[in-house]
Amino acid sequence: MLTRMKKWLQSIVGASHTPRAPEAPAPSTLEPLVRYQVYHESQAHDALQQGMMIMGSGPSAVRLIHVVVLTTRDTPDAPELLSLLEQETEWNQCDVAPENDADFLCDGYHYRVSFWPSTHAHFAVSEFASTVRDDCFCIILPYSVDSEESWGEMKSNYEKVAAHRNDTTIPRFPVMVLAVGETPTPKTQQGMEFATKAACIFAQCSEETGNGLCNAFASLVEWVHAARMRLGGRSEPPPLTDDKTKAAVKALFP
Repeated sequence: MLTRMKKWLQSIVGASHTPRAPEAPAPSTLEPLVRYQVYHESQAHDALQQGMMIMGSGPSAVRLIHVVVLTTRDTPDAPELLSLLEQETEWNQCDVAPENDADFLCDGYHYRVSFWPSTHAHFAVSEFASTVRDDCFCIILPYSVDSEESWGEMKSNYEKVAAHRNDTTIPRFPVMVLAVGETPTPKTQQGMEFATKAACIFAQCSEETGNGLCNAFASLVEWVHAARMRLGGRSEPPPLTDDKTKAAVKALFP
């Protein structure tokens, strides 16, 4: 895996793509106690220039974040979210990650966000539940800021998630409320308030250009990394996976 990571970095250095300057992670209702800079793979030039190191070696060097997207009407599903992320970052020609994944660097650690549609959630659950690595599981709840029906479906999806999520520690089971739309509407503010009350991450993105998605997933990666750092130390933080979390996820997607 470390060799693969080196090849990834080498492909970036030799690419003609000009990465965008790193931006601050999207505003979140669950701000980490300590802030960490997060880089999408398209921004790794900046990471290298700032002397970031890839921590760890072997298979454990890559920390996986399994993301299941519970789509509502008028919102993108998991493959579409990944496509929009590639569109926003203008990055896909040098990607060595699997086709449903995206790579990020945070505080010298390599995180891989794996996107799963709700129709394939059982595959994500099976992989997460059987892992011995320090993977993390996440639910994304998108809704259209222009649709009352989509808003209602998102809240209904959250109720299903909350019934199992409340049985585990929040940092081990993050949930993101994702407002999808071109311009803010009253539903945007309602989504932010809902996320705050429900202890969820809140983010926004464009359904046409994907603008905002890179920051949204950077917020997720930063939150997961901050949770790991709080539980352990910098040398090798402990996993965010335990039997109770796995049981809750299995019960949510039987």
